[in-house]
Amino acid sequence: IDHLEGRITVGLVTPYPPGIPLLIPGEVFNKKIVDYLKFAREFAKLCPGFETDIHGLVEVEDEAGQVRYYADCVADGNALKNPRPLATAKNLVQVGDDGPYGRNV
Repeated sequence: IDHLEGRITVGLVTPYPPGIPLLIPGEVFNKKIVDYLKFAREFAKLCPGFETDIHGLVEVEDEAGQVRYYADCVADGNALKNPRPLATAKNLVQVGDDGPYGRNV
């Protein structure tokens, strides 16, 4: 949770209850959402049995009994600041003159 700010999620992040997604795939973890997740983590430590189940976070307990939470992400915030084109002149395939779905390559 501590390193999520600025990263892009690949899945829903949904606290239950109420079951309303905080993030959907492709959205960025912002400070407000990360602060909420940190609050939920601390609340679960202080009030066992009353914790909120957050779908989309993976809970891992180490040998010492310390619980950590992880989320699947595709990139960090720098990917949004310096976007790269998905296609370049080198990796494009040119289509022939036989219509929009032509096969002449």
